[in-house]
Amino acid sequence: MSLSIIAGAVGCSSDKSNSTTTPDTSEIAATIGSERVTKDEFIFYLKNAKRDMEKLTGIYGKEESVIKNFWKTKVAGNDPVAVAKEKSLTSIQELKILLAQAKSQNLQLDQQSLDKIKAHMDGIVKENGQGDQKKAEKYTQNTYGVSFSQYEAIYKEYVLAYEIFVDKFKKDLNVSDKDINDYYNKHKETYDRVVSKHILIKTTDKEDKELPKEQLDQKKKLAEEILGKAKSGTDFDSLVKQYSEDTGSKDKGGEVIAAKGIATKEYDEWIFSAKDGDIGLVKTKFGYHVIKYIKRLSLDDVRSEIKTDIETEKYDQQKDIWLKDSAYAVKPNHKLIDSISVL
Repeated sequence: MSLSIIAGAVGCSSDKSNSTTTPDTSEIAATIGSERVTKDEFIFYLKNAKRDMEKLTGIYGKEESVIKNFWKTKVAGNDPVAVAKEKSLTSIQELKILLAQAKSQNLQLDQQSLDKIKAHMDGIVKENGQGDQKKAEKYTQNTYGVSFSQYEAIYKEYVLAYEIFVDKFKKDLNVSDKDINDYYNKHKETYDRVVSKHILIKTTDKEDKELPKEQLDQKKKLAEEILGKAKSGTDFDSLVKQYSEDTGSKDKGGEVIAAKGIATKEYDEWIFSAKDGDIGLVKTKFGYHVIKYIKRLSLDDVRSEIKTDIETEKYDQQKDIWLKDSAYAVKPNHKLIDSISVL
């Protein structure tokens, strides 16, 4: 098992000698600005970091000995336990900054959000607790390290921060049509995409090795027959459903939306030189593709997408500013954090 992923995941833990710690209480794990981080909150985020790191390294759900060995092994001088705790504090820092911003604007959970939270909690009782509140309590304790009510409180904070506040922040940007047009002109290559539909007749076996010549000839003949049907007016979607071996696009009518350079060279060249009404046959390393050109996306087609991209970019820029602001520096209670086990 490779542990190298940890080495670059997060920088080394903060130097404790340069950190300002909170009073050594049994409940406060850190302060971030005026926001306090309780021990329970820290455990919740540590559990999430632990799960993410185990999934990233491919050991999640494996036997206990493998898990324990992972958390005891240093890579390039990095202790995975320290990495997990650092990641937890970073996640909490972001949350608490957003909460502080929400509170500064007197934002609160609206009824729609409260109803959503209640439905989520009811879902835990129904799905994870089989309708039993005690079993649901055990589930949140085992999975997230917190009680059912503590989980609900953390989830409420998450909704207020990432849904109520972030949504308002983006809406208040008031992205204009001019903003969208300017952004499009600066990033045309990103949004210049072609919509096509295709039917794949594979020419490789289960191990991705090319089929024998006799079978290749049969595959080519089939692809040419399908091409003939498509050109004669047979409904393309029905042909996709009947013949295509591309599981990734078959359920979408064979639709592929690709920017230049994303698809294989042969497919890419065909769709970017095609015009309305074109149907053709292309051979790639995957097999024969019967392709139908649909359209090249215009600015109007991607206007909503660009608006979202602008909002996300501006939000990320502001978030980075907040994270670097000394007013929101993390002041950890190292004694408490060090006493908390990852396992």
